Amino acid sequence: MASRESSLLSIQQAAYQQLQASTTTTTTAATVATGTTTANNHNGNSSGIQLQPNASFWRRIMFYVFQAPLFYLYLKGPDLNVNGNASVGFWSGKHEHDICSQLTNIAAEHWRQNSELCDDLIQRRFMTYYVLLETLIYIVLTFSTIRYLLRFIVLHLCSLIAWIVGTLIPLIFNFLWYRNRVNIGEESNEVH
Repeated sequence: MASRESSLLSIQQAAYQQLQASTTTTTTAATVATGTTTANNHNGNSSGIQLQPNASFWRRIMFYVFQAPLFYLYLKGPDLNVNGNASVGFWSGKHEHDICSQLTNIAAEHWRQNSELCDDLIQRRFMTYYVLLETLIYIVLTFSTIRYLLRFIVLHLCSLIAWIVGTLIPLIFNFLWYRNRVNIGEESNEVH
């Protein structure tokens, strides 16, 4: 059980590494945004990054609050069969080698022997869903922000127009009316 949990934790940390590696521009020795580096393994992929104590504050929050729980849900969440053929949902707590076998149609024994490749496959699969979710959240937040800004601008523009109509126009009208009355009075004084 402890081995399974440590495997889950290493997969979660590797998913975090994948997220950090996708933000860097180098493909050799992945450099984390904080300036720390990680060693590469023989095929050029970054080895499992542990969450760095000096990693950015927001990355840690995103990892612990969103990514780690979603990864746990991805591995342990319910798998719903549709019409007996297709499954929708998550992996129902299956072993990693069984997940990889189902994803690739390669025997589970192969994935048992190549657990690092299997973990990498699961991480990449998870990250595709995670990136999709991040993008959808970004779009929703962007449009919500624009909507609220427009609502704020329109509300204050209406308030400004109401002030102009209710206060400024009567003042201008009274000023012009009084000025006109004074001018009329001066003209009538000149005529007499």
